[in-house]
Amino acid sequence: MNEKDLETHLGLLLSRTLSPLRRRPRAYPHTVLVGVSVKWDEEHRVPLLLQLVTLADEHVHAQAYELPEGQLMGEQLIDCIRELLRRADAMPPARRGIRQVHVVAHEASSLLALFPSAVAEARVEQVGKAHHARLERVKREEGTWDVRLVDLAGYFPKTPLEEIARTVGRPRLEADGPHLTELKRTDLARLVAHATRDAEVALRAMRDFRQGVLAEWNIDVLGNRTLPAVASAIFRLHFVRNGPAPVVKREVVRKVKKGTGYRDEPRVELVFNGDPNVRRMACRAYWGAQSEAFRRGFHVGAFAEYDAVSLYPYAAMLQPLPHAGTRWVRLESLAQVEEHEGFGTFTFVFPRGTRYPCLPVHRNGVRRLVFPLQGTSSCTLAEVRLALRRGAKVKVVEAYGFKPGPRERDHDVSRYMRHFLEKKAAAKRGTLEYATAKLFANALLGKLAEKMHGSGLLDVEREAQLHGFGPGLGAAIHGSPLLRASLKGPPDVGSAFAPEWATLVLGRARALMADITARGALLVSTDAIICPEELDLRCEGLDALESVGSGMRLEHRADAVFIARARLYALLRRVEDVGPGETVLGRDDTWAVVRVARQGTSESEADFAQTLLACLREGRDVAPTRIRKRRLTVEAAVREGKPIHSLVQEEVRTGFSWDNKRRLLDRDSKPFTQSTDTAPYRSLSRLEAGERQRQIREGGARPRKSRVPAHKMEKALTLLSGGRSVREVARELKLARSTVGDIKKRAGLGTVESEEGGADA
Repeated sequence: MNEKDLETHLGLLLSRTLSPLRRRPRAYPHTVLVGVSVKWDEEHRVPLLLQLVTLADEHVHAQAYELPEGQLMGEQLIDCIRELLRRADAMPPARRGIRQVHVVAHEASSLLALFPSAVAEARVEQVGKAHHARLERVKREEGTWDVRLVDLAGYFPKTPLEEIARTVGRPRLEADGPHLTELKRTDLARLVAHATRDAEVALRAMRDFRQGVLAEWNIDVLGNRTLPAVASAIFRLHFVRNGPAPVVKREVVRKVKKGTGYRDEPRVELVFNGDPNVRRMACRAYWGAQSEAFRRGFHVGAFAEYDAVSLYPYAAMLQPLPHAGTRWVRLESLAQVEEHEGFGTFTFVFPRGTRYPCLPVHRNGVRRLVFPLQGTSSCTLAEVRLALRRGAKVKVVEAYGFKPGPRERDHDVSRYMRHFLEKKAAAKRGTLEYATAKLFANALLGKLAEKMHGSGLLDVEREAQLHGFGPGLGAAIHGSPLLRASLKGPPDVGSAFAPEWATLVLGRARALMADITARGALLVSTDAIICPEELDLRCEGLDALESVGSGMRLEHRADAVFIARARLYALLRRVEDVGPGETVLGRDDTWAVVRVARQGTSESEADFAQTLLACLREGRDVAPTRIRKRRLTVEAAVREGKPIHSLVQEEVRTGFSWDNKRRLLDRDSKPFTQSTDTAPYRSLSRLEAGERQRQIREGGARPRKSRVPAHKMEKALTLLSGGRSVREVARELKLARSTVGDIKKRAGLGTVESEEGGADA
């Protein structure tokens, strides 16, 4: 965590902490589930069909509705649901005169788009790209109806409906595409069958997921909005014996949302009562994964991509974690680092020539980590021990640790991970049980360091429309930085906030991958590496992973790799070597693209493969301009003043620029025909100087005027003219090598080689 965020939120970070859950989250025992699917004419923004489905004794009851008006009011939707449930004899029981229904959709924005104004018809809560909503209650003769919309994407994010359909044993019926309007005209029954199956898939997935969690954990997933929230509830209710630090009951004042604003509200909570220095250091040392390219360009040879099996769950099992009774001490020497677990701030210097330094350094204002040869790092002791094995000279600035005992080794997170990894191993791949076990194992860690910022945009837009203002106030507010800032809610953290645990697990995962990477990888991206196929990965990190059941799984073999930067790369096979059944994303006469990573682009995998093949054929960047289509969420629609769920088209072009995390040894290398090795920057200041020189070369910055005294300038020119190297002159005159390199260039005394210590050194 960067220092600015740490200081801004320090009071919050030193009060909130994870503690056991004493009662289960809210349940809905009397609700009835209804599946929904909406089919649209995307070209003309006209709804073709609203399909509702419910299950009664495994029998599918379905009702289709055409919408000649092109819109639907909230009350009309509730009446459609009443009609379906009455015909299916599946009316929800009335409790205190209220009948409750949860409507399940995949991409619920398609249903919200039917309303003339979704924010006026319902209280919409957007979580990522998922939408949950609560319609206004409606009174009818049989009671008051409370209808809530549940988005399956909140529980299975980035999972297409086709994949969900396979897990519940109900494959989708092929009918999607631009021809749906014609299909409705020529074969309405087929369109209805397609929509019915989609609604049934969403309904069965939610029903089976809900029943499974309820039966095993006595938790109703409808009381949570996301799968990580369900994971947090399971963990706190069934696995947590006590949290990562001592707690005490204390009256605190929290910002509580009321209507469209927030107000101070006193309450009694269990708050953090541990060592504030330990908590502060845990937050300071919390970083994400390592992602670096060690080579850039097009490289032909025998390569392989390996993936660490469930890296973070298994790293959590390997890493001892503290509990409320753990005794922390301040570390004064490196000898203590060897026998303690913890985190701290250290200065370090790796030996010259080290190819894979492993201590993370953060740059102010830049989100990505760098791994230089020297600097100051806030990190875990596991990473420091690895650095010491690589010959780094390390000094303790401030560090805290504990000696792990049986309780720290057999900790709550390990027991949770072990349970779900065992369930995953026992389940059949492709089933809902396998998918949910895998998701639960990976979902918890993000909750341990969750930070949240609420937004009042939808609430303000709703109140404005309900009080007579037309749509558009939210868009106007978003256009003003001052008004936009006023809508931001107070910062908060999740209910499972345990930065000590999150920091230690992520640090151990980085150390494990750094050890494996140092065997000779060309690239590391979180839990995956690309390396020569014959490379022996055996090391302490791999041994540790294998000791708990993990390891490095071979994902792809390749005859060539293309690496633009850490998260933009591709693996290629020669066309004649492509095996039967091997996935091919694109091919030409020579190469077949079998795997791509394309962060920072808007192209599909297939489009990116074709772009890359074209660039390789031409030997230069010929990436075409493409049309990106994105579907608007509710918040995006309010911000941009456009219809919900509409498709917005934008011109985009893939860029292949270097990420500058490491120094290119040949910065003039042409990436589509050649490859170049890289080296770590000597320090953060060298990296920043190199970036400035790059900006100057590209015309994005002006060179600073030299402040070298005249006598040193004259002496430098004399020494350089006499054949002395840039490095020797810089050392003798106590100048930066980049400065001496610039003097040499301006004097026309020749070029500065990269290894000689020019601006990019």
